[in-house]
Amino acid sequence: MGRTLGRVFGWFVGWFWLGCNGCNHASKPSAAGCCDQPDPARGADTGSERRSAVEGGAASASLAGPRFRKEEGCARDFKSSGAALEDVASLERLCAQGMAPLLAEPASVRASSAGVVEVPFQVGSAACLRAAAVAAGGALSVSLVDPRGAPLANASSIEAIGVVPVDGPVCVREPGAYRTVVRISSPPAEATNVTVQVWQASRD
Repeated sequence: MGRTLGRVFGWFVGWFWLGCNGCNHASKPSAAGCCDQPDPARGADTGSERRSAVEGGAASASLAGPRFRKEEGCARDFKSSGAALEDVASLERLCAQGMAPLLAEPASVRASSAGVVEVPFQVGSAACLRAAAVAAGGALSVSLVDPRGAPLANASSIEAIGVVPVDGPVCVREPGAYRTVVRISSPPAEATNVTVQVWQASRD
């Protein structure tokens, strides 16, 4: 009886030791890198990639919207004079027929270091709007922005002129402070002068 109990006890201790030893081995990480310390260099690379993606998205956004092609729309007969004010007057004759300028004189503004120009204007009642921009150089995009900051219309151009909306005026009901936003998408962005005019027609 004693020998039998001894053998059982010995068998039990052996089984318990083997089981625990196997547990210790199984608890070690089996997937590479699951418990490794993060690699600082890899973290820096990932951050750089993320920043590059954001900057790339911003660059793409600057040319968002329908493409303005002067040879296909209202400006097909436009010929640049080399003078921004004369070019805006020409675009008014071609693309804003029956509309009145909202700005007493076209606004001539120097682009920021980011290549952005904002020209605010007031709308007193329901109206239909169209705007044009002429830059000293570089491709550009033009946006009309409502009082809440939402874009009403966008257009991009590979030339230094643009009209927005491309296919005709956009009509609004809400009075308030609107903006024309121009982004110069290719150098030279800084110190580039942009001339802007906005036209309106009463909405019936």
